[in-house]
Amino acid sequence: MNLHFKRAAAAMLAAMSLLNAGAMPVSAADGEIKNIVVIGDGISAGTGLEKQADSYAAMVGRFYHAKVTNLAQEGCTTEDLLVTLDDPAVQKQLMQADMILFSAGMNDLLDPFTEQFEAYKIELGFENINDLYTAKRSAVNVSDDDLTNYSLVLADKLQENEKTCEANLTAIGEKLSAYAGSAKITAVNTYNCLNTIEEYAEMSMKRKNAYKSIMNPCTWVTDTANAVYATYADYGFTVVDAGTAFKGLAYQYTNLNTMDFHPNAAGHLYIAQTITGSDLGNLAPLPGDLTGDTSVNATDAAVLLIAAAQVGAGDANPLTAEESLAADVNGDGAYNASDATGILQYAAASGAGEDVDPWSYFTK
Repeated sequence: MNLHFKRAAAAMLAAMSLLNAGAMPVSAADGEIKNIVVIGDGISAGTGLEKQADSYAAMVGRFYHAKVTNLAQEGCTTEDLLVTLDDPAVQKQLMQADMILFSAGMNDLLDPFTEQFEAYKIELGFENINDLYTAKRSAVNVSDDDLTNYSLVLADKLQENEKTCEANLTAIGEKLSAYAGSAKITAVNTYNCLNTIEEYAEMSMKRKNAYKSIMNPCTWVTDTANAVYATYADYGFTVVDAGTAFKGLAYQYTNLNTMDFHPNAAGHLYIAQTITGSDLGNLAPLPGDLTGDTSVNATDAAVLLIAAAQVGAGDANPLTAEESLAADVNGDGAYNASDATGILQYAAASGAGEDVDPWSYFTK
């Protein structure tokens, strides 16, 4: 399967999956969602993406034209999230939120596995999971029996934090339930990022069984975590069922080949479309954000001015259509020094502590 076909298939699957989404879309019709707070792990932080603008949280924010405060952190475990929820500054943010988005659990379950896998990469001299299990194994000096033994060790690592993860997710739900009366709370559950590798059909029976010995435990531990996520309905939370949606589609929705379990752009698109219940293919960019980092500052103004100078000198427009739209903050159909001034004024107001978001600032 070539890369272009894979991306096209992923986009199509993301759109089709809305018909069977595990989460009910949150309506924007009531106009109540103006302040979104994001907490949790790298899934919600957008880890692994080329542009933060492609993260599910950023897309949901653009859909609702809402301010997004993203407090999620790469590497955050369920234990870390419990500590975060006890932070008075975070509690203040959550109390002011109209929507709370979060994810947790994948680091608990995958970190021990990933650490052991990285050690095997050094020991055996392979680069990615395909090299170890598939027809490319000629470059890896490991027998089928040894691979089975390595896989059994990896399987044990997957189950190392299962019980504590389950208990912590229960506690997280209880803590967040305090905000359910004032905010719409949406969680992204865990998923088996090992299901399946790209060339599974080409593997020998022994290697298939070795791979199943890590793939199946990953299913068990994520299913256990997701049983807790299912109880969040009792608090009125919405759950994006990535566990079901990503099943068998790890190569379409995650960065499995490099052993990065975080969703890729297609995975984030699926999550965002499930939350909003809308096709986000033509989502408007954040006004003033030319760099795609979900913030508006002097860097964006500098990019705009350089591009405007190039156009003024007769060169082709160096900005993409999306970037050009984001640059036109005054809405006159073009971007120039006036728009750069507007961006700098916004950056100054935001830096001075004014509670203002680009959507409302540039349309006032």
